[in-house]
Amino acid sequence: MNKTPFITVIVPIYNGEKYLSETVQSVIDQTYDNWELILINDGSTDKTASIINDFVALDRRIKKITIPESSGGPAYPRNLGLDLAKGEYVAFLDADDLWATQKLALQIDFLTYAKADMVHCGGIIINALGEKIGNVESFKKHRFFKFFLGNSVALMMNNPIILSSSLISKSEIFKFREDKDLEAVEDWFLWIESYLSGKKIRMLNKNLMSYRSHDESISKMLDEVQFLRSFKIYTVLLLEKKIGLWRFWIICSLQLLNLCRLRVQGKFQGN
Repeated sequence: MNKTPFITVIVPIYNGEKYLSETVQSVIDQTYDNWELILINDGSTDKTASIINDFVALDRRIKKITIPESSGGPAYPRNLGLDLAKGEYVAFLDADDLWATQKLALQIDFLTYAKADMVHCGGIIINALGEKIGNVESFKKHRFFKFFLGNSVALMMNNPIILSSSLISKSEIFKFREDKDLEAVEDWFLWIESYLSGKKIRMLNKNLMSYRSHDESISKMLDEVQFLRSFKIYTVLLLEKKIGLWRFWIICSLQLLNLCRLRVQGKFQGN
C-alpha cells in the first residue's frame, strides 16, 4: 500500500451557508495533505455557491459540482461524488460536521496496520455554536448488542458509525441507496451491506470528528422516523436475499422491543 495514498473527500451541501466554511477549513487544516475535496452543491438557494467558489479559488485541491435543483437527499450527490472520485480511499463529511486536524493521517496509518477495508472513529457532539455538548455514544450501544447478539445482528439493531468519521477503500465501497424511504439511514444500509459482503470494518478509538446537532440537521428532524426506517432496511435485505427469513423475523422482533423501550423512556424528539 502507498504510504501516502490519494484520498477523495466528498461533501454534499444543501443550504449549508451557516457551517460550510468551518467544515471545509477542517479539511484544509489536515496534517495529511494528499487529498482532493469535492463540494457538491445540491440545488442550494442560500450563499452556499458563493462560499464554494471562494474555496475553489483558494485551493486547487478543491473541486465543485453543481446540481441545478435539489435531489431531495444526500444519497444522489454522494454517489455523484463517488463517480468522479480519483482517490484510492474515500472519506465522507457532512456539511455541518468538523474533523480534528489528524483525522485522515491517523486513519490511513490505522488502515495499514489493521489491513481493513474501512475505518471509522469516535467523536464529540457540538451544538450550533460549536460548543461541546456530549460524546458520540452509538458505538457503546453497538458493543452492548454485540455482546449478546453477535456483530451482524448488533449492526442491524443500531448504527455505530457516524458517516463523517468514515474512511473507505474506494475499490470496496458500494453506492448509497437513493430510495426516499431510506433517507437519513442510507449510510447505515451501506455499512450493513458492506459487512454482510465480507468487508473488514474497524474502529479507531479516538475522537477525531465533531458531529453537529442542530435543528436543521436531517438526522435530528427525523429521529424516530429514522429509527422506524430500519424496518425498510431489513425488508430490502430480505427481498435481495442478503438475510434469511429467520434472521429477518428475529431482528424485527428485537427492534420492535427496542422501539417500545425507547418510546416509554421518552428518548425521541418531541416526547
